[in-house]
Amino acid sequence: MKFYSLILSTFALIWGGLNLIFWFDFYDSNFLYFLLLFIGSIAFIFVVDLIISAMIFITPDRWYKKENKLFKVGKWEKRFYEKIKIKSWKDIIPIGAGPFGVGFKKDKIYKKNDINYLNKFYVESCKAEVMHFLSLLSGLLTLTYLPIKYLYLIVIPFTLINLFFQILPIFVQRYIRPKLLIAIKYQEKHL
Repeated sequence: MKFYSLILSTFALIWGGLNLIFWFDFYDSNFLYFLLLFIGSIAFIFVVDLIISAMIFITPDRWYKKENKLFKVGKWEKRFYEKIKIKSWKDIIPIGAGPFGVGFKKDKIYKKNDINYLNKFYVESCKAEVMHFLSLLSGLLTLTYLPIKYLYLIVIPFTLINLFFQILPIFVQRYIRPKLLIAIKYQEKHL
């Protein structure tokens, strides 16, 4: 979580400083109005993400079957994760029980010999992937309500930050899922 906070804080300081320096050269509107739009956009996306999380949380587990092709990880994808060396940095990505510590913890496998736990972990991993993907799309909502003149000041930075914060957890979920399936198959064979 510290890693994410550091990146977000650094980006916000640089971006905010540049906006303060160049604001009046490029835009003729009130800076307070811009600030209100910016803070309102953060709050809006946060609320939308909470709603998405709640909706995914209540979806039935049966929607996330191992046979579902949407959740299968292909060989090319496994090679991609090896190429970007995900194993070396996956632990700094906050994965677990959500932003408030509520729910199933996915930061590591706690019960390797419990088939029910492993199956639940698989389902929760799939739910996390869907939630992050929908949250990634929700970041594009700023395109629908912000004036076009704020494209470079709000929309593009929001989209890039949202992409960064949503795509990395998706990568981690998809990276660990084949390993999880191996553990599940092993436990099923030895029951």
